[in-house]
Amino acid sequence: MNAIRAETRTAAGRAAVDVEAILDCPRAVVFAAFSDARSRAQWCAPPGARFRYLEAAFAVGARDVFECLGPGGRTLRGEVRYEGIAPDQRIVYTETLFVGAALVSSAAITVQFEVHSSTTTRVTMSADLGAGTTPEMVSGYTAGLRMAVEGLRSWLTEPSRRSPHAAPDSGEHT
Repeated sequence: MNAIRAETRTAAGRAAVDVEAILDCPRAVVFAAFSDARSRAQWCAPPGARFRYLEAAFAVGARDVFECLGPGGRTLRGEVRYEGIAPDQRIVYTETLFVGAALVSSAAITVQFEVHSSTTTRVTMSADLGAGTTPEMVSGYTAGLRMAVEGLRSWLTEPSRRSPHAAPDSGEHT
């Protein structure tokens, strides 16, 4: 199994986080796992967390709104706005995260899907964290993107992880 590579760069109060992995699935299958909210709800949350979409619309200009109740009891609410989608190639979105009414972080994220071989895909998730970025934000995004890629890899390669019990109206997954 290929390792997941994570790299961070910081300068002048800004940071960028890149997480990359080679996944053992064709590019169209990997892209479909991102584009379908019910599928995404099954692999994107950290282990032990409860995740659900309050809104989900995968289209340019549309948004997803989600809640993630972590194992420690903290609820994170996120809003994603899709800025660009090139099927099987790239997704560009902004993400804003809140705990209660408090803004925790925001980022511009690009997900690249590249053919690595006829049966594998290189996925690169890049987050650009704006001015005022703290070391905690950088480590949080690094860990979050890494967990998402690990969850995606497991979901794609272990069919038993694919739950037929995700709530049809909300994409809820535990």
